[in-house]
Amino acid sequence: SRSAPTRPMLDAFFAPVDRRWVLPQLGAVQVPTTNAVGVTQTVAATATWVGEQSPKPLSALGFAAMSLPPRKLAADVAVSAELVRVAAVGVVSVIQRAVVSAVATALDNALLDPANAGTANVKPASLTNGVTPLTPAGDFQNQVGQVLAGISGGAPTRPTLVLALESALRLEGSR
Repeated sequence: SRSAPTRPMLDAFFAPVDRRWVLPQLGAVQVPTTNAVGVTQTVAATATWVGEQSPKPLSALGFAAMSLPPRKLAADVAVSAELVRVAAVGVVSVIQRAVVSAVATALDNALLDPANAGTANVKPASLTNGVTPLTPAGDFQNQVGQVLAGISGGAPTRPTLVLALESALRLEGSR
């Protein structure tokens, strides 16, 4: 008889996805898989230097309601009954690698593809959807400077760059 996989079984099978796709590398926080409802900060606190015995200004935080409904990503694969019956550990790891690769690629594309405007009740829009693209010119170091200048009005506090491997290696080599 077939039984449903347990949570630990699923976690163990898909743990490699978290090591492959981009979002966990950016420090994202996992939320429950049910409809998460909460608030998001819209206005930051400010800090101001003040002299002794001077009034201290207050800053007001701003918040907005948010909802993060769950979405489902499927990666079904077909294998023969014979393969399952005689499956060696090596075959299972090949199947797992294929599924992990497919899931990580789909998640990264959904997260970063500027053309992904999302699909209502199916797929969320990408973080880069609606962003005006920047095409830097000149040598590589100049291009990096132009990209950083384009983030947060040229004064990013903690920029995170997501690069193709070849660009990351090139950037590392130019330091």
